Amino acid sequence: MLLSTTIAAALETCWQTITDIEHCDQWITSIQQIEILTKPEQGIVGLKWTETRMMFGKPATEVMQITQSQPQQYYQVQSESCGTLFDSKMALKQTDNGVELSMQIDTKPLTYSAKIASFLLSWMMKGQFKKALQQDLDDIKKHCEKIETRQTVS
Repeated sequence: MLLSTTIAAALETCWQTITDIEHCDQWITSIQQIEILTKPEQGIVGLKWTETRMMFGKPATEVMQITQSQPQQYYQVQSESCGTLFDSKMALKQTDNGVELSMQIDTKPLTYSAKIASFLLSWMMKGQFKKALQQDLDDIKKHCEKIETRQTVS
């Protein structure tokens, strides 16, 4: 699944925002709590955290880790939940209209029960999952544009 939005802010502002995992619960409305487990000495590859968010009306806590990154371009996160591997990528691209932020999430069922659940429920959950991810993008956009407005006024 691939979603994107265009943000009226500098690339640096967008990168700082999407990589500030430690404080993202302050502007992403569905995230209730972040706890940093491992913080690398340099960069963001290896950053590992627990994230508690509302998913389908219930709190869900997952362990997530940044596995790849190209500064000011993208980072990749992996997590495993309910027998499924989640591989997500947050990417930034400078455009004539601002910065395009895209989020791509791929899932791979690892267990037999996850494969069955994926087959039976994917059509039903896809819309809700897409809506939740779009809200994350909208929240990030709003936060970046708010920062940009403050910097322009200062």
